Amino acid sequence: MRREVNWCSKCKRKLGLIGFRYRCGKMFCSNHRYSDRHECRFDYKAAGRAMIAKENPVVKPARILKV
Repeated sequence: MRREVNWCSKCKRKLGLIGFRYRCGKMFCSNHRYSDRHECRFDYKAAGRAMIAKENPVVKPARILKV
């Protein structure tokens, strides 16, 4: 049984057991695992906003009937 061989998306180096999957979905070696090293265009602000919106739903007060 053969295992799948992974390659670094930046330098095309063969990855052994340790490959780092980044938020953009690509695999990187230990040299290119940080976003500033592989010129990633992942939008942290949009991801943070989506996470906050998902975890904190809008709370609306109950309507009060005026007499």
